[in-house]
Amino acid sequence: MENKNLKTLIERLVSESPVLKEQLSDDPNSFTTEITDVNFSGLDMYFPEYKGRDMDISYLNCSVNWRYEIDLRSWGIKDITFYTSSVSINAFVEIYDEDYTKVEVEKEIELFVDNMGGFSSDKPDTWHYVDLVDDEMRYGQSIFPVELDIDVEDMTVNVIWN
Repeated sequence: MENKNLKTLIERLVSESPVLKEQLSDDPNSFTTEITDVNFSGLDMYFPEYKGRDMDISYLNCSVNWRYEIDLRSWGIKDITFYTSSVSINAFVEIYDEDYTKVEVEKEIELFVDNMGGFSSDKPDTWHYVDLVDDEMRYGQSIFPVELDIDVEDMTVNVIWN
């Protein structure tokens, strides 16, 4: 496949993303995608003073900065790699009273995670992200992050790709 055709294919795949927010102007291979499908586990560990209370997310604004790279050889494409460069999470959490009758307090979670985990040199008590990507590229489908699984106990943000 010629470089021109490959570029057209990549542009088509990326442009069909319904949640693609913007392409970063200084790097044509970098993008920001807003994520609305976000799951929290261990949320009460983020606010230990309210451990055991019922909590609901009242506001959520999450985005993933990501990029792609193409490894070209004289004989064709060796690899196309998609990966996260950072995750931004902003949420407001309603914490209910012990009787679950009314909201007692609203707290904010604000995280910027730009550390890819999984290395022996990882610092303890540091947030990191992990890309969960299917190894089989599906031609004809858009490629972008679609979901976040946030594990407060492990301080991990799993970025799930379509």
